Amino acid sequence: MDLSGKDPYVPLYVHSTVDLSVKILARGIHRVAVVGSAETKESFLHGMFSQTDALRILNSLLEEEPSMASLKKNLMDQSLITFNLHKKELQTISQDSTVQEAFEKIAQYGVSALAVVNNKKQLVGNFSASDLRQLSDSSKWSELGMTVLDFLQTCSPRSLEPATVSQDAALFSVMSQMVDKTGRTEHRLWVTNENDEPVSVVSMTDVLRAVVESSAGQDPSSDDSIAQSASLRFYTPKEVALHDTPADLWVSLLGRVYNLTPLVSQYKGSPLVQPLYQAAGTDISHWFDASGNVKTWIDPITNSRAFYTPMGRFVHVPSPHMTVDSDQEEKVEKPWWMDGRYQIGQLATKTRMIRIVNTLTHQDHEMEVSTSETLNQILQRYKEFNDHAGSYTWKRLGKILDMNKTLSQNGIEEEDEELTMTDNYIPTLHIYYNDDLKFAVDD
Repeated sequence: MDLSGKDPYVPLYVHSTVDLSVKILARGIHRVAVVGSAETKESFLHGMFSQTDALRILNSLLEEEPSMASLKKNLMDQSLITFNLHKKELQTISQDSTVQEAFEKIAQYGVSALAVVNNKKQLVGNFSASDLRQLSDSSKWSELGMTVLDFLQTCSPRSLEPATVSQDAALFSVMSQMVDKTGRTEHRLWVTNENDEPVSVVSMTDVLRAVVESSAGQDPSSDDSIAQSASLRFYTPKEVALHDTPADLWVSLLGRVYNLTPLVSQYKGSPLVQPLYQAAGTDISHWFDASGNVKTWIDPITNSRAFYTPMGRFVHVPSPHMTVDSDQEEKVEKPWWMDGRYQIGQLATKTRMIRIVNTLTHQDHEMEVSTSETLNQILQRYKEFNDHAGSYTWKRLGKILDMNKTLSQNGIEEEDEELTMTDNYIPTLHIYYNDDLKFAVDD
């Protein structure tokens, strides 16, 4: 049974860039395996790379690398408010509640931690799902009846020193606080107001996503720049899978979606299209290394490096009689996987369900969307059901939504990073036809 809701098989290679590593971990994946390079055994495990590692490296680069000066300035100028992280929904627990009540609340709301508050609603501690470890021995189950305060004082004193930030804290300072120079790590920071009351919570995933957003446009000329692909539509794996025939052939690789229909039509009849036919509608990232090149290996017969194509040589891969180090090259101006003409979108690596209710027609539609899509991008999806979707005002619980932000940035939280909600709750958005707004009853 998969309780994570995430793909546990996303690897990093030993030569992967920091940029790629951050983008992968910003999806909400806490840690990934680091495996052998394309020139060595792909299955060789070197170790694990975590969100903590990514933040530590980022902090070091921002301090020491002149080339990171522009990004550093952005992160110093942009605050939690910029990314709408100053008012994320959180759950609290009284210090006088029992440990069992705390765990029940964690399970009920699908969160990884609760803000522990005193009778003045002030933050006094942090109670997390990881505290379950303290009860792994059945002899300690009686501690479920202890108050949260007594339990933390006895089993986790450090949790009574919650790390906090102000609502207007700069993102750069938040990063430095999460992973400081002494080696101390904070997986979450509680955002407090002037009365020391918790008003939001910021996770490492939040920070890494904000870094990715902030870095957009730093290097527009880069083939892998976020700015270049930001306007491309997101497609879910299910949507890609629908295009699985020679006459309608899509594939995804390294987070991008390609329409190869014109390519296979051009090479129709060639054996080079057979691997693409077989892979139609699937992800073929495993054919490529982390830098986006076709994988290579050391041919045991020739003892030279050659292209590794276990499903057979495919279009634009040089002849097997040529090695990677050969001076000869096939006359291909740009292979299809590097040709922007074939890229039609981005692959949604993490999705969620939403329900959209049209208050004018009373139509109700459920949609699977990417967690990275803005409301404007979701609006474009919804045009499949309503061509005039742009003529509506979009609301959630009576609040007008910012169409330039994601669902999460609008305060519509997704599944928690560590625990999965046990029910089938789907958030509902209501849309109001603009000419009808004056008559609309607020939801």
